[in-house]
Amino acid sequence: MIHALTDRFCPPLAFLLTGGQAADCKAGALLRERLPAATVSYWL
Repeated sequence: MIHALTDRFCPPLAFLLTGGQAADCKAGALLRERLPAATVSYWL
């Protein structure tokens, strides 16, 4: 499977290739580890 991490405008930030039996939640956790530190802002 191909897992991709994108920003809100959809350019890819990271990719992860796994076997077909890999769970999405585990792949997502691995991709999140590659994110740079950021501040989350909420717009009301």
